[in-house]
Amino acid sequence: KDLKKYHQQGFLLGCANTVKDENGNPEEGMGNSGILFNHAYGIQQIREVDGLQLIRIRNPWGQGEWAGKFADEEEAWDDYKGLKEKLNYVFKNDGNWWMRYEDFCANFNKVYLCKIFPAQWQQFSINSEWNGNTAGGPYPIDSNTEEENKNEQVQNDTNDRWFNNPQFRISVTKKTNLIISLMQEDEKISKRPYIPVNFLVVRVKSKRDRLWEINQ
Repeated sequence: KDLKKYHQQGFLLGCANTVKDENGNPEEGMGNSGILFNHAYGIQQIREVDGLQLIRIRNPWGQGEWAGKFADEEEAWDDYKGLKEKLNYVFKNDGNWWMRYEDFCANFNKVYLCKIFPAQWQQFSINSEWNGNTAGGPYPIDSNTEEENKNEQVQNDTNDRWFNNPQFRISVTKKTNLIISLMQEDEKISKRPYIPVNFLVVRVKSKRDRLWEINQ
């Protein structure tokens, strides 16, 4: 349902089967299903026809296809007369194929989403980093931070604590749609692996320059 919703909303969708060897390096090769390891595929269509949940996949190389159920010329097509016409599908070695949703889940372990924003949306981008004492990690949910004298102590604390993480204040004057994305440089470009990241969105009534405690 989520994939179908994203597709209907115009998201760019992709998928991959990421496989690593015993040393943690990407493994080259192909499974028995014809799906290449660590290779990105595009998701072109998501349909429900004749009780089947189907996904159309494209190999950007233009060749090399799925070898399982509903592969080109596979006998499953004979069990659903007229399905090929309903999908406007032609058998040929062009890197396109249809597969069932359950086969998709069994053969791909990554799904990539990219939201395309309409022209009327405004975008504001900030480059920042966690570095040194600004790499304090997440807020300690189980921490006891309610002492009245705690604020003065933490404001003078230069260690790598969560309150020294980068903070940004957004002022909203009316009800609106807002999307916040926390992104890292593509690991293929940076040559560094992705690291776990997160952010908190906290409603603040007063114009504070910085939060020292979440209960503020």
